[in-house]
Amino acid sequence: MSGNSNELSSERLQWLEKQLQLIKHALARLGLKACSQCGTFFPASDTGALFGSREPVCLDCVQQWWPRRSELLNGRERDVAERRLVTWLMHHHGCTTVKLQEHPMDAQRFHMIASCQRCDRAGICAGSRCGSCDGKGTVWLVAPEQRIRHLHSS
Repeated sequence: MSGNSNELSSERLQWLEKQLQLIKHALARLGLKACSQCGTFFPASDTGALFGSREPVCLDCVQQWWPRRSELLNGRERDVAERRLVTWLMHHHGCTTVKLQEHPMDAQRFHMIASCQRCDRAGICAGSRCGSCDGKGTVWLVAPEQRIRHLHSS
């Protein structure tokens, strides 16, 4: 009897998995994408909802996802992906860059370290120390306060 029960459970699980795949396929046909980290669905046309990488990632997951993802990329791929990510965060979410020592980061506030786009991580711009990053080659990318309240209230 327990053999029959296991067979039924296995069949039921296979059926449920197939139904889940059909639902995911239907959602994709309706123009929705799932975040590769948390699974939340967003309209694919909403450029502010998902970072346009090979694996879609929503804003709420970017901070944890990017360090792991960037380790898997070679230098050139990483630079291109980081530039796209920074541009997406700045244009769609109002993130800004600040010098590293200027801003102690609050754990509740979205932040990440990014290459300085002004000096392209060199620390030198026009023959002298870069004013955007103070010669460090990296800056903090931070979300505005109102965006943080929105993230934590939803």
